Parts: sequence; C-alpha cells; structure tokens
Amino acid sequence: MVSNIRVNCGIPQHGIEEFLLVDVEDINEITVTAYAVSAFTLAVVSKPILVESYKMTSQVTESLQGLDGSAAMKQTVIFNIFDKTKYAELISGLANRRFIVLAKHNELGLYKVYGAYCGLELASADIDSNDAGGYAKISLSTPEGAQGEMSLTIPVSIYGAIRYYV
Repeated sequence: MVSNIRVNCGIPQHGIEEFLLVDVEDINEITVTAYAVSAFTLAVVSKPILVESYKMTSQVTESLQGLDGSAAMKQTVIFNIFDKTKYAELISGLANRRFIVLAKHNELGLYKVYGAYCGLELASADIDSNDAGGYAKISLSTPEGAQGEMSLTIPVSIYGAIRYYV
C-alpha cells in the first residue's frame, strides 16, 4: 500500500555527496527487506571505489520501465573523473564489469543503493576537451534487457561499514 505523500516546508539539500562502487563479484551477500538493504557483506579481499562529488558533478536518475508482466526502475549513475592523467586506466577498470552503487545523498540521513538486483554497467564514457572542464563523464546504467531495479535505501551503519574498507 502506498503511504501519504507529504511536503516538508524546509528547503531540502539535494544531490549526492559521495558514493561507493562495489564490483558485484566482490559481494558475498546482499539482503533486501521492505525496500531497504538489511545485510551487505563483501569478500575478504575486496575494496570499494570511493567517488567524491563536487557541487553537482554526480547524479542518479531512476525511470520506470515496463516489462512483460511487471514494472521496475532503470537506474543510471553519472559522475565525472577529474584526474585527466588516468582516464584510460579508470575507464578500462569500469568496462566489462557490473557494480552496485551505495550513495550518500546530501539529504541528512539518506543513503541509497542502486543496481542491487542486476548491477550497473558502463553505458557511456565521454571526454570532451572543452565541455565540463575537459573531465571524463561516466554513466553506469541498468543493462539493456535486464529485469530492472527497485529504489532501495541502506542504513548508515551498513554504508559506514562498507566505506571503512576504502
């Protein structure tokens, strides 16, 4: 059942402060209970990738996609790579892999998970010497033909435990 939709009169902070990229192959367990991740454990040797945001250099989009017999979300995580000397290395490291993204939003206490069911894969990597300061713009997205994702939250305690390994 859908709950009430209320309006907060304060001016909310928005956007992403930082997020963690976790290779799906490095995950031992992920448990979802009532639209929230309730357990998330990594393989012993794994290390998530920290992506810091500056102003509005990272964003997440979610859009409903209709499937045969059900509906789910197509999720896209967009961010910039600021180290111009490491474009090739970083883009190569993202290619041909799938990631789950744990995001710390600017809203106080909002932590979300993207790609928990299918993983997100490299959808685009664009570099323009003039646009956006010449930085690389990366998009990770739900794979084409995948079952889709659900919008999930994650407790700060689990996010903090995974971030500890950065």
